[in-house]
Amino acid sequence: MHLGSSDTWRVLWVVAAGVFVVAELLHRLRLWMLPLALGAGAAAGMAFSGVAVSLAWVVFVAVSLVTLAALRPLAKRLALSVPLTDVGAARWTGRHARVEVAIPSAGDGWVRLGRERWRAESGLGLAIPVGSTVLVTGVTGTCLTVLPIDVPENALPEQGV
Repeated sequence: MHLGSSDTWRVLWVVAAGVFVVAELLHRLRLWMLPLALGAGAAAGMAFSGVAVSLAWVVFVAVSLVTLAALRPLAKRLALSVPLTDVGAARWTGRHARVEVAIPSAGDGWVRLGRERWRAESGLGLAIPVGSTVLVTGVTGTCLTVLPIDVPENALPEQGV
């Protein structure tokens, strides 16, 4: 494999373009590697047309920089429009649930979140009675961390007069 040979660079540019496309897909289309893939593809085209290796490098750099500058505004818009917190179990954070089995100050109880029943623990170490509405503040495995929002009146301790 001689790096001065056009045949070698044809293969290298095609492989580089493929690697950059795969890297872009693995990074969930953040549009950082796509310009490099397009630049490598353009350089491969130049290598197949028989131009000098140095000219193919100039085309790679130029095409990569131009497409990077052109795609950055789109990438920023896409990043702002897709909240990553709504993926997986983290989508429950910030939602309200109803306590079905009392949550002791140091232990787990059960809450109903939508149509699902989840194990839950108190985020402040407070006992939370049945019927309370809670706010989900985190998810650890299959256990929600919750904070009480409102407690039913019949569950409040009586005030001495």
